[in-house]
Amino acid sequence: MDIKLVDITLHIDKNLSTEQRETIEESLRALDGVVSVHNSEKTAYLTYCAIQF
Repeated sequence: MDIKLVDITLHIDKNLSTEQRETIEESLRALDGVVSVHNSEKTAYLTYCAIQF
């Protein structure tokens, strides 16, 4: 089986609250094919995703 993954970086508003960033993460995780989502407090304006297709 050939698994294909793509990593993407999303630039989001750095002024969003922790709760707003968590909502974005939860929404991304709910999408088909998304296998990983991460947002760090150090780089709050960046969200990293791994997507399988």
